[in-house]
Amino acid sequence: MKYSHLVAIALVILPAQIGHAQIRTQADVSVQRIDAQVRESRFTCRVTVHSFHDDTARQAQLRLLLPVGVRVVSIEPAEKTSSCSASTPARDGTQGLVSCDLGDLDVNQTRSVSIATTVPPEFVPRSTCAALVWSETPDPEVANNHRESTANK
Repeated sequence: MKYSHLVAIALVILPAQIGHAQIRTQADVSVQRIDAQVRESRFTCRVTVHSFHDDTARQAQLRLLLPVGVRVVSIEPAEKTSSCSASTPARDGTQGLVSCDLGDLDVNQTRSVSIATTVPPEFVPRSTCAALVWSETPDPEVANNHRESTANK
């Protein structure tokens, strides 16, 4: 009779403790590859983003910083689930930032974006584009969220 009360107490306490367990999601999104090139009168920046492990990267975002003085001619997200736009912060109409909404990235999923711009006469011979990616899902390894590539004219 003494032990029956202990069993009842254990059954009441145990489910309460399990109910408070926290599930933490994380997704390692990274700029897997970036390539800047100058060909003829175009500067191109191609970026590949990848989600490596654990969970889906929710609402992944990509920002591309372009060289000073360029105007975006085309933006080609490889997937229909991605949308990109170029901002025009400068008075002269040049565009230095491209923002892309990549949507959700499942584990081992890749998305690519290619941007082509004009090459102005004052274009610096070695110009760089930089990419930064993140998502709403916590990222355990943020060091791989940024990369740069330099093109030679």
